Amino acid sequence: MSIKQSSGLDEYWLQDRIAAEPAILGLGNLFVRDKERVQNFGRLDLLLEGDDVRYCVECMCGPLDADHLFRAVSYWLHEKDRHPQYQHVAVLVAEDVQASRFYGVVNLLGQVMPIVVIQAIALSLPDQSDTALIFNKAIDTRDQFASVIDDREEGVFKTPDRDYWTSKIGDRMAIADSLFDVLSEAHGSPVEVNYKSAYIGFKVHGRVDNTVLLYGYAKGIKFEIRAYGDEDPAVTEAINQAGLAQFPFNGRYRIKVDQPLEPGPQRDTLVALTRSALR
Repeated sequence: MSIKQSSGLDEYWLQDRIAAEPAILGLGNLFVRDKERVQNFGRLDLLLEGDDVRYCVECMCGPLDADHLFRAVSYWLHEKDRHPQYQHVAVLVAEDVQASRFYGVVNLLGQVMPIVVIQAIALSLPDQSDTALIFNKAIDTRDQFASVIDDREEGVFKTPDRDYWTSKIGDRMAIADSLFDVLSEAHGSPVEVNYKSAYIGFKVHGRVDNTVLLYGYAKGIKFEIRAYGDEDPAVTEAINQAGLAQFPFNGRYRIKVDQPLEPGPQRDTLVALTRSALR
């Protein structure tokens, strides 16, 4: 069935389906960093992230066209220049790819930038109200640009580990340690710390779990909790009642932690919010 020609389905529906389960794109274990991300010349549909790589995703219904192709490249350039500590990949999701007259143009672009073009196939299932989606990669040039240069000033790769993060955030590592304990209590067992160059993630029973991510910032550590949908006023109120400050919501609750957490309301709140976000 055609998404473009179906009543009640559109680009926003396609975008929401991907945001609810980013793994369906077949690009790995990703999480939503931002949705409808405002830029000077428009809004990036989805910014997905995983393993120090950010995916700038532009969704469209119908055949691949010049407008969406131009926007995808523009968003990719903007994000790459703004956050050079990450690798960036441009992703175009469209219903009709290979029949588009711009298919050759994308192949040419793939020689100078990492780009993935994915065909979205919608299926109407008998006796079911929901619409199924299948995603097939038509173009994928990531391997041509795979690199893991972390310390760009020295041009030397440093494997992210505890020593790397201690050198990066100094005394704030004590805050991170207290947050590791929060995660372990929320999961009911010790978590394995998964150090990345841009953030600290976690593994539970050997599997990556991006429910919570830690980022360093000038005064402390950002404790970022995954949200499933829009910002929940009840969650925001709980954070405020605990006396915790936040950065603006962007698909995750980004809580500021400026000192190691001791037993008390703030720690209890982070444990409870983490438990409620686990799925």
